[in-house]
Amino acid sequence: MSARGLRLRGDDGAIAIFAVVIVMALFLAIGLVVDGGGRLRAMQRADALAAEAARTGAQRILIGGDTDRPTIDVTPACQAASAYLVQAGVQPSGCGRVDGETLRVSATVSYDNVFLSLIGQSTSQVTGSARARLARGVDEEY
Repeated sequence: MSARGLRLRGDDGAIAIFAVVIVMALFLAIGLVVDGGGRLRAMQRADALAAEAARTGAQRILIGGDTDRPTIDVTPACQAASAYLVQAGVQPSGCGRVDGETLRVSATVSYDNVFLSLIGQSTSQVTGSARARLARGVDEEY
């Protein structure tokens, strides 16, 4: 047999395995970008809705009392913030007064994964939080 007719068959199909691995890696990278971007948008939405709910709740104030300064009425404030979040289609995950003039609200938003659902993780949940503080005054705060 001549040297021309003798072929080594050791690497037959090696390019096919390489191509499969590269394609799978590309799908994984695309999936992480798409689902990661969706998760970031969900985080921004959760923060924005928590901020709006905190502002809504912080409008429930008590005037008078022990001090001359207005304070947040916690129960109605948290009820108003939770109602705002429920109306927006978001799950309220926390509400409370930090001090007499600051209300903290947390909201949980779900995101439906596109690519990660193929490996079993169909949804991601993110939580955003915000604070609203009472301020009064026209030219300066006091």
